Amino acid sequence: MAAKAARARMKTSATDRPPPRAGQDGFTLLELLVTLTLAGLLLALVPALSGQGGDRARLNAGARSVAAALALARSDAVMRNADSAFVLDLEQRRFGVAGSTLTGSALDGALDPGLAVTMTAGAAASTARGLIRFHPNGGSDGGDVTLRNPAGAVTLRVDWLTGAVSVRPHAGDGRRA
Repeated sequence: MAAKAARARMKTSATDRPPPRAGQDGFTLLELLVTLTLAGLLLALVPALSGQGGDRARLNAGARSVAAALALARSDAVMRNADSAFVLDLEQRRFGVAGSTLTGSALDGALDPGLAVTMTAGAAASTARGLIRFHPNGGSDGGDVTLRNPAGAVTLRVDWLTGAVSVRPHAGDGRRA
């Protein structure tokens, strides 16, 4: 009778050590959560501590507000079937839609004091008060509004034919338009 072959046992561990006991190796879920929370807080604070995050946020918020007012002026002109005007008062740093039936007031938007603003409507740059007129067909007189601060610059361009507002951000220190 043939000898029985010895049964070999397959190793499932790379080492001959016994498996670790609970709490001996690895990190607990609580330790991982605390570490991830601290890392998230640090990442959130970096832009604020560098000083650029706040300037960039103020620039973007100002651009969104002005773009919304320009779009509102266009919508108001189409809805009323009459001309409507976006007005920017550079001395008082206010803007809005003149005679809007949607907002009820002329200049309800305010510009951040840290933003430098220039406006070109038609062929001339305005230093005191600017106006971009929108027509019932959706078109406009056209023009540009440029907002600047140390984080950069943003130009809002109003197309004369369609009245569409396009936003063009500029990288850099805000000196370029």
